[in-house]
Amino acid sequence: MNISDLSNFTEHPSYLLGDKIAEICAPLFCNFSINYFCYTKWQGNTGIFLSSDKNWLRYYLQSDYKFLLNGKKIHSWSANMLPKALAEAVLMFNYHNGIMVEKASLGGYIETLEFASPNKYSDPLEFCCNKDLLNQFFLYFKDKADSFIKIIEKDLICFPESRFFKIEEIDYQSPSSHYSGFYKSIDQKKIRFKFKGKEILFSRREFDVLCLLAKGKSMAEAAEILQISRRTVETYLYDAKNKTGAFTVTQLLDNFVDTLF
Repeated sequence: MNISDLSNFTEHPSYLLGDKIAEICAPLFCNFSINYFCYTKWQGNTGIFLSSDKNWLRYYLQSDYKFLLNGKKIHSWSANMLPKALAEAVLMFNYHNGIMVEKASLGGYIETLEFASPNKYSDPLEFCCNKDLLNQFFLYFKDKADSFIKIIEKDLICFPESRFFKIEEIDYQSPSSHYSGFYKSIDQKKIRFKFKGKEILFSRREFDVLCLLAKGKSMAEAAEILQISRRTVETYLYDAKNKTGAFTVTQLLDNFVDTLF
């Protein structure tokens, strides 16, 4: 489906399946202060949408409001912080606060999960920050909606570049980063870490290597980002294993990730 076809959106599977999606989301709405859910899958400018509120989805897609996809993991919004027209629209649908969780997949596409709350004094943050709850719901939803996803994948919606925010992805390793001054001001040569109840001192480079590997980077990619050789990366990794007593790289990274947010 082309952007010009959205005037007929009520005939699109994303709209026709709205009530089915709302049924799948019933456990979410019954147990949390959440009254809206939307799953999207983006490949470039082309996306699929599965929303618990087909009428809000119709309104949003037919508007000129922009999509935010910039590689960050989580975005939050509040009605009182939105532009006036959009704020009035979300309140009309009884959405006061929202959270969007963004997930880049190995297949080169981006999946997003968006939640909204009907209560201006609460938001879906508690749910979204609980990784176990979020992952369980994500797997549950993908399983229950699998046949619907396959239907919509045959009728994708393509949007022009003008519908997307152009936000430069922030990389703290980059000297041009907006946060570079902050990182420099708190930078330490030795980083004190609680590791399985034991206090460990990582060097700055050991910590950087572990962070990159924990994010799924290969040793070659970590070497390129840090502008060091792969052999040097392996040395930092070897030293980190010795300090922590980990037997394997997998064990080291699993324990390292458990100590972070």
